[in-house]
Amino acid sequence: MQIISLYYVNNYFLADKSTFMSEKVYSETKEMPKNIAFKVPKNTSNIQPSYDGSYIAYMKNHNLIIYKSSTSKDNKPYGLGIDNVDYYKWLPDRNRLLYTQIEHRRLSDKITINAYYLDSNKKQTVNSITYLPRNSSVSDIEVSPLTNMIYIKVSGGDGYDRLYQINIMGTIKKIWTPVRKIIKMRETQETDNLVYQSSNNIIHVIRDGKEDTYLSYNKYALIGIDSKDRVYLGRLNGTEITKIYYGYLDKPLKLWNTITLPKPLNPDNVVIGNGDNLYSIQNGKELKGIKENTVVSGPGSIMYLDNKLIAFRNADTVVIKKIQRYN
Repeated sequence: MQIISLYYVNNYFLADKSTFMSEKVYSETKEMPKNIAFKVPKNTSNIQPSYDGSYIAYMKNHNLIIYKSSTSKDNKPYGLGIDNVDYYKWLPDRNRLLYTQIEHRRLSDKITINAYYLDSNKKQTVNSITYLPRNSSVSDIEVSPLTNMIYIKVSGGDGYDRLYQINIMGTIKKIWTPVRKIIKMRETQETDNLVYQSSNNIIHVIRDGKEDTYLSYNKYALIGIDSKDRVYLGRLNGTEITKIYYGYLDKPLKLWNTITLPKPLNPDNVVIGNGDNLYSIQNGKELKGIKENTVVSGPGSIMYLDNKLIAFRNADTVVIKKIQRYN
């Protein structure tokens, strides 16, 4: 079974995107609908669309429910019924996801990482992490299909975050970090770099899964990484940011470009959107361009955002749309 799983991960799950271009639901000649609306039951969480909006997933009572957006009005789940799920993450460029399941043992916990390929309705076990502290859970997963690297953050019941790297062969390696908690982490796509913000607001970089280094000794908030692998940081003044730095990791921070904000902002409300544009979230309901006077709005509160899609929730209705500019 282990050999089969590794073969699957190696040859299909993290294979080059160009191999699967013919399987895209919304290709360059058939764009996704402008809006995708569907109903969700009560007590659902972590609602996320796949990279092109063709599938919708959410969690309910530790069950992972997946719908095909074109048939979501039928209110019938798509594919496998997956229960006892702790965390899941869509791949950024195809209709596949990773999900984790936890087994609580008498003295320690075990977390199993699985891959789910929706177009063929198949799932495979990638590997597992054992001997974790009781009450552990996965709190973040970062995936780079180009470098074939996966990073998993496990928050332990002992109050410490643990970081693991999984390569294309499914081999797991624990990454040592000199911090107790990881607030936010992001992975570059062209090279194997993981950038994270520690609980004392120091930005760390782990290159090639090796040494943990500081990007700066000053206090910054990690905003994100754009499609060109430029890292965005906000210089902290108390709990807010007043200036944004962005650039590549092969250059020192002092050489990065800067944007001075017209007023201090909560770093959690600054995001990277379509076309690598910077937005601030206003009142939880709309995106306002930081460099341009543009607004993206929708019917409800913002509950999901990536560089292509944005999702709004209003009671039991979720609307997913492509990020477009509005004057």
